[in-house]
Amino acid sequence: GLVYHLFFPDSYILLISYGIYYVFGLLLGFFEDKADFAVKFLLDPSSIVLLSRIVTAFLGTAAVVVAYYWGVLIDRSRKTALIAATFTALEWQLVLESQYALHQTLAALSSLIAFFGMSLILVSRSRKSYIAGGLTLGFAAASHQSVVLLVPGLVYILLTDLSEKNKTPLKTLKNWLTLLLFAIFVGVLGNLNWIFMFKESFRFFLQGTGAGRVAFSSLQYFTYDIPSIISWYFSEMIRRDYFIGLFVALSFFVGILRRKKLDVLYLIVSFTYFVFFYRWAFRWMHLFVGLIPIAMLFAAKSLSDIASRLRLSSVTITIFVLLIVSPNIIDLMKIDLNKNNYETRQLAKQWIEQNVPKGTRIAVDYPAHAVSLSTKYPTLLRNRVAQDYFENGVPQVIKDKYL
Repeated sequence: GLVYHLFFPDSYILLISYGIYYVFGLLLGFFEDKADFAVKFLLDPSSIVLLSRIVTAFLGTAAVVVAYYWGVLIDRSRKTALIAATFTALEWQLVLESQYALHQTLAALSSLIAFFGMSLILVSRSRKSYIAGGLTLGFAAASHQSVVLLVPGLVYILLTDLSEKNKTPLKTLKNWLTLLLFAIFVGVLGNLNWIFMFKESFRFFLQGTGAGRVAFSSLQYFTYDIPSIISWYFSEMIRRDYFIGLFVALSFFVGILRRKKLDVLYLIVSFTYFVFFYRWAFRWMHLFVGLIPIAMLFAAKSLSDIASRLRLSSVTITIFVLLIVSPNIIDLMKIDLNKNNYETRQLAKQWIEQNVPKGTRIAVDYPAHAVSLSTKYPTLLRNRVAQDYFENGVPQVIKDKYL
């Protein structure tokens, strides 16, 4: 698990937040030293978990801001911008991921930022747009290996560049060298493993290309072909996001019919995701967290275009959008209310303590999600890395103080 998380800059972002927390803790007397900080975390990680989730929530909020500015700068419509921000803020999967300290939220944000940069190149073609494209693609490369799924879209932009008659090959070459320079610089700088652990990083970066051969289940629930995963994706979007999901489906088919440059870019990115994941044995929507926020942009654009054609007033559009997102709001409120209930591990803990004699040895199948029963060592120390640190890195006087 530790090696896995080293390759995602959300680990660096979280590390910085932990460092700030530690410094303020020292100044305010919460911690005596780094060993005291470490042991208190091992015994009760709740403060670190809460801090991690706050950081992830901020990353999720940043995606809402990016969606808004895509509408303003790319679609040049404040109406699209506000709808895109609303859809992104209330999309079921994105909200779910932003409530946990996982890398999926950063993957969604980085993919959206990279798509923003690619869109800017298509609509602008200025030297600044290539610099912006390089910076955003570099950020995506540093953030998550799923940036590889944007490469076909990047090739499409290059081909449209080469097909333009009013642009010389030399100018095209300069623009793309500028893009690559900034992309590589930010990508390497943003993830220092590309410097210090290049071989491991490169292998990890490419391992997703073979993910289609990974089996998560022995049961064949799905038909493993492209049409099947496309229908599954849109049915899941509609099942989870109701009217927003319908507009996602509508925008996809409108893009097929309209085929403007931005539409083609969106379709290429979408089909790349479908081709990459259709052979996965088990399907879940968090595989598509890099595509979902992009889909929100085009769903918002479809609704905005309809409103413009019907010449709806601002008040009417606002009411219509509220009606569209109301099922999402109700579902998200239900989820938050359910979190006030006891979870199954807490119920299991109560039952075991009431019905199983104290001292009975209980086999643990999955330590990371085990029932937190009273033991000689805290539950977190069942993790081999944490246990090794506690055994070999913590002075005995600190151990005796807490255990």
